[in-house]
Amino acid sequence: TSDSTVVVRTVSLANRSLRLADDFLQLARAEAGQYERIELDLGDLARDAADQIWPLASNREVRVELRLPAEPMIFRADPELLTRALVNLLGNAVKFSEPGTTVVLEADRRDADWCLTVRDQGPGIDPADLPRLFKKFSRLENDASRRVGGAGLGLAFVKTVAEAHGGGVEVESTPGQGAAFRVVLPGQDVAPEAD
Repeated sequence: TSDSTVVVRTVSLANRSLRLADDFLQLARAEAGQYERIELDLGDLARDAADQIWPLASNREVRVELRLPAEPMIFRADPELLTRALVNLLGNAVKFSEPGTTVVLEADRRDADWCLTVRDQGPGIDPADLPRLFKKFSRLENDASRRVGGAGLGLAFVKTVAEAHGGGVEVESTPGQGAAFRVVLPGQDVAPEAD
C-alpha cells in the first residue's frame, strides 16, 4: 500500500475512535440525567437533524423527505440530545437504504403525544431480532449490518434519550419492506422556566 493510503486509513480510524468516544460521553450524559429542558419546536429539531444527515444521504444517493405539520410542535427538551437521537435514526436509515430510495422523517400526533418517525425502504429487520435492537453493543448478525458497521450504541442512545424525556421508542419492520423507528414524546403543557 502507498503512504497516502496508510494516512487515509489512519485518519479514518482516528475519526471513528473520536466518534465512539463522543457516543460514550453523550450516552453517559443522558443516562446520568445531565441534560437541560428548554422550550423548543420539534419541527426545528427535525429540520436540523435532516440538514446534518444530508451530506451522508447525498453521498449515498438517498433522498431525505420531511413531513411536518404546519403548526409548531412545542415541547420541553434538551435540543442537543434529541437532535442527536434523530440524527442517529436518520443515519441508520440512510446507511441501510439503497441508492435512489427515500428516507422519511415525519411528525404527527397520536392522542396527546408527539411521534417522530423515521421510515426507510431498506432490508427490514427479522422479528426475532427486534427484542435486542436497543441493547448497548448489540449488533445484528446479517450482511447489511456487517456492511454498515458501527459499535451498537446508536439505538441504545435513542432509547435512553426518549426515556429521559418521559417517552419511548417503537419499531415496526417487515423483512424486505423497510423499517420505521418512532420516538414517542409525551404531550404536555410547556412549564415555565424555574427561577
